[in-house]
Amino acid sequence: MFKNRVRLLCIFILFQHFSYSWYSNYRYRKPLTNRMACISDLTNFPVCIMISNNADLAGKASNNGYDLVFTRQDGSSRLSHEIEYYDSGTVIAWVSIPLLSATEISSNIIYLYYDKYQPGNRQDAQNVWNTDHEGVYHLNENPDSGLMTDSSGRQNNGTVGGNGMLKRVPGKIGFCCEWTNNAEDNGQYIDLGTGITNNLNNDFTISHWVLPDNNNSGTFARVSISAFVNPGVRNGWYFGNISISSGTTNHDYSFYTYETYGDDTDGVKCQSFWSNSSNNWVQVVGVFDAGSSISLYTNGVLVGADSTDVPAWLQYNTTENKGIRIGTRAESANDSWDGLIDEVRISHTAHSAGWILTSYSNQASPVQFISLGSEELNPHPIISRFVPDTALAVKNSDTVLNADAEILIGTLTNLTVNFGDSLSLAVACSQTSVNDLAFTHSFREASNYIITLTVYADTGKNTTNTIMLSVLPYLPHNTYNINPAHADEGILLSWQICSSANIQHYNIYRNNEFLASINNTSPAEYYDKMIVYGLGYQYYIETVYGICSVFSATNNSRPHDQHVIKKIIGTGGGEIANVFSKLVIPADAMYEAKEIILSVLSNECLPVIKNGDVYNQIRLLTADGSFIQTKKNFTLLYKIPVVNDSVILRSENVNRYLPPGTKEQLVLVKWDNSGTWHDIANNYIVEKSSPGFSVIKISGNINTFGTFGIRHGTDNSSAGNLLVQNRIFAPASGYINLRETSVFIPNFNNEAVNIKIFNQNGCLVYTCSYPDGISYFSWDGKDKNGTLAASGLYIMSILVGNNFKKYSPNVFLLK
Repeated sequence: MFKNRVRLLCIFILFQHFSYSWYSNYRYRKPLTNRMACISDLTNFPVCIMISNNADLAGKASNNGYDLVFTRQDGSSRLSHEIEYYDSGTVIAWVSIPLLSATEISSNIIYLYYDKYQPGNRQDAQNVWNTDHEGVYHLNENPDSGLMTDSSGRQNNGTVGGNGMLKRVPGKIGFCCEWTNNAEDNGQYIDLGTGITNNLNNDFTISHWVLPDNNNSGTFARVSISAFVNPGVRNGWYFGNISISSGTTNHDYSFYTYETYGDDTDGVKCQSFWSNSSNNWVQVVGVFDAGSSISLYTNGVLVGADSTDVPAWLQYNTTENKGIRIGTRAESANDSWDGLIDEVRISHTAHSAGWILTSYSNQASPVQFISLGSEELNPHPIISRFVPDTALAVKNSDTVLNADAEILIGTLTNLTVNFGDSLSLAVACSQTSVNDLAFTHSFREASNYIITLTVYADTGKNTTNTIMLSVLPYLPHNTYNINPAHADEGILLSWQICSSANIQHYNIYRNNEFLASINNTSPAEYYDKMIVYGLGYQYYIETVYGICSVFSATNNSRPHDQHVIKKIIGTGGGEIANVFSKLVIPADAMYEAKEIILSVLSNECLPVIKNGDVYNQIRLLTADGSFIQTKKNFTLLYKIPVVNDSVILRSENVNRYLPPGTKEQLVLVKWDNSGTWHDIANNYIVEKSSPGFSVIKISGNINTFGTFGIRHGTDNSSAGNLLVQNRIFAPASGYINLRETSVFIPNFNNEAVNIKIFNQNGCLVYTCSYPDGISYFSWDGKDKNGTLAASGLYIMSILVGNNFKKYSPNVFLLK
């Protein structure tokens, strides 16, 4: 997208002026004289220009022909053209001639300009073919690509289909397609779709070159191009011969149309076509003049016309319209062509006899249709470069404008720059070229200046080049040292800038999409928490000034896979978090400060627990492995990213993408170290952070550490049941798995929980309350004073919610 550039348009060329007609600063040209049009003048006529092995083009034009430009006789008015083929001085191009005269040969002169130092591609293919062309197919692509391009600009591209062989071979003009079909059925074709037939209800002209193979000529039905549906209800037209009975021979070639929803036909034939034309190129043109006549031309000559009961319009069966196919019947792959087809034209107008004859005259022998003149040199001084040496010009600072100029005939004498502020500077010279000539100037006011460079020659000719330069009141700076660093919860993007003066704000872009806008503050940084674990991102920064915007280069972050985070949290509370989870410990919840470790199991560093569809697995523990005794609930929050409606969960070291309805099936669970995941919470909220990115937040209250994750789908086997882990436990034994007893409480709605623990004599040993609810409770055997209780049986009294759902599990403590 935008990289290292300024949005304000500071410099652009207005024009380059010569003292006589010449196109831009091209060095060379040749005059081309076209033959006169046949019968009458023709407007907007596409002429095929073919030049073979021209040494001037081979040495002085670019190797792809992109620099070629055609102009009218005035030498400066550009004509639209399309290059069909170019290689080493050989060019086949189609040029739109505004008026091809039938009487004045001098009016048919055009110019071909060439100069390999000219940048860009100067073709304008779609405007070569006037608006009545629905499809133009040179058929010069390789059929193996599956595509035949429409040059008309209407995007009616053809696709290759069917069976058999379709090859790219030398054609009538450039390359073409060859059909090889010994039988008449199941051949390949080029399908042009239905977009064209929708515009061919009234007048139309179909033109194409064919070279029929004499193999089985007159024996099998052959169709070169057609547009109709099933034979029972024929609506459309075809070119070829489909009326050959078994065991008979018919050498006629027909252009037939079929009326709407009926069997009546109108058409014309070229008799003995195959016997006279096999292995020879023939231009075939069919003209449907609605309500008037149907005509067939071969090689520019009318061979048949029918004016009896010609329908006023054709309507294609909208329910069965198969469109147009080249090489077979439109409704099937039958009556396949055998031979070559080239240069297919489809127009929604009835072309005149003069247009058709001139097209044949031009395309039958393009080299002879034009007379190529000698090379002419640009007699003017040529300014090939006149630009500032920096993208930004600032008032009261030196601005340097660099110029390159040359002349092919004569000597340069003087270069003069008018800076547009009543000041100018002239440099004398006596040579044929100058390079990197520097003109230095300081502008006193911020404004737009029209700056003119005039180059003079001893031949009396001169050239003027004019640019506009925007001089800024101050110098806008770009950000640098952009650093997308890994932070606990995302990417901390920081940068530097030479001066923050005049900056309005910064816009942050990620992966070519707007992410955030931040004020011009210090430090210059942005914390991006809207990321997916395991993915990297591209960032760039737009620095917005009152006069312009400056864009930085793109900077890539490494995939965020931070798997271990450590933090000391004391009695004042705090948070520890990674990209997709966060533990919130309130003030006065802990008895003493502890170093807490948050680890991600779902990567290559720590093994994931492969028991059930549980993702985003984390492990919470203390650095010294001690049991956490709490006064208040901790809150464990999961943040599940949703990108473009896909819920993204982490499974081992890869991401899994689930449909948007998944959020109702996500459950926060805890591992009990004995082979079971227990549900803790499934309440969620969705927060939309930016277009295409939102977060599903699932939270649950806990009072101890362990292994947690997000399950896709609830484990109904434990739903509604209270479960006790380690009914017999030994806190002083030294065995980690026996140091506490744990209870999984059915409490998906996070109702208040009150817990009392009594010894077997009925004396209260320990009590705690969780007004915000809890689904998981652990007891380390200590009483309310923090002293380890005596060995024996203990009864828990657990009350949940206002309805006082009561659970009374028994546990046994061993010292």
